[in-house]
Amino acid sequence: MYKINDSLVERQTAKEKSDRYFLLWVAIIVAIMTVFMALNQFVFFTVQVKGQSMQPTLYTNDLLVANRVKKVERGSIIIIEGETNYWLIKRVIACKKGDKIEIKDGYVYLNEEKLNESYVLKGGATRWNDSQNQMVVLGADEIFYLGDNRENSSDSRNYGTCKQSQVVGVVENWSLPVKGIGKFFARVKEKLFS
Repeated sequence: MYKINDSLVERQTAKEKSDRYFLLWVAIIVAIMTVFMALNQFVFFTVQVKGQSMQPTLYTNDLLVANRVKKVERGSIIIIEGETNYWLIKRVIACKKGDKIEIKDGYVYLNEEKLNESYVLKGGATRWNDSQNQMVVLGADEIFYLGDNRENSSDSRNYGTCKQSQVVGVVENWSLPVKGIGKFFARVKEKLFS
C-alpha cells in the first residue's frame, strides 16, 4: 500500500487549526493570570509573620493568605495597619459595640464570661502593663485584639482598640495548616544556637 502525502490545502487547514488552538491556549492562560492578579490586588494577599507575638499559633517566617473583604469576627486573626507602614497580626477578642472586655487574675473575660483560650502560649498570663485588672467597653466600629503570646505582645493593652477601617485583611483559616515553615525554622534556630 502506498502512502499519499496530504495536499497543500489540507496542510494549510491543519496549520490554521493548530494556530487557533495555540492562540486559544494563550488567551486562556492570559485570562487566568489576569483573574489571579485581580484577586491578589483586590481580594487576597500574602503576609509573612515577623516576631513572637502570635506563638504558638504563628511563628516568624510563616506565610499566610489574608482576605481583604472577609468580615471580622471574634477569634479571627487579622492584619492591622499601624500608624506608619507597620502592620500588626493579632487575634480578635471582641468586635461588637457594647462588648465588655475584662482582664483579671491573668485571664480574659468577655461580657463577664471567662474565655477558653486554648491558643494562648502555655503559662502565659494575660495582664495589663500598668495594672493587674482593667476593663474596656467597645464603642461602634471598635476591635479589641491580643497576641497569642500574651507576655510578649504589643496589642490593645498598649495601643488601645483599633477601628474596622484599620483592618487590612483577615487571615484565611485554610492557610493556617500550611504555615509550619516558620515553626520549623524556629526549632532549627533554637537547636543551633542554644
